[in-house]
Order: sequence, then structure tokens, then C-alpha cells
Amino acid sequence: MAGNIDPEFEVEEILDSRKFVCDDGKLRVWYFVKFKNCPDSDNQWLPASFCNCHALVRQYYRNKKERELGTNEDAVAPMSTEGPYGKYLP
Repeated sequence: MAGNIDPEFEVEEILDSRKFVCDDGKLRVWYFVKFKNCPDSDNQWLPASFCNCHALVRQYYRNKKERELGTNEDAVAPMSTEGPYGKYLP
């Protein structure tokens, strides 16, 4: 089971990541995830601590690096969706 996510929801893909300054003042990574067998309208931002999908996290960063280097034409561009906090840090 992934953190506090309901066990019926399984992360299919990590679409984006952001760093946010949370209410406690600490910088935290959140992932914009797509769940298996769910429409895109159910995609949501989750804190990294809730995402127990290490292989998908590695794949996301591998794709991101390839996209930045221009070596992976199939890599999906980052989402422009707003995150859970207004204080977005690149």
C-alpha cells in the first residue's frame, strides 16, 4: 500500500513534480499522479511521502532528464496544473 492512499488506488504514472514550501516552512516534493483505471480528472497532487512507487519515481526522473536533454521524443511534457500550495519553487 502506498502511504495513506486508499489501497484500491494504484499509481499508474507520475506526470509532474513540484517543490512547495508547506505550512511548517519546510520544502517538500509533491507528485502529480495518474491512478490506474481512473479518468484524468482524478489525477491529483500527492506528497512524496504518500507515493510508495519507487520504480515510477525513477522512471519519471529518467524521462525528465531525457526530455531536458532532448533525447526522448516520446517523453510527456510536464503538466501545467496548479499544485496544492501557492508557493511553487522550480
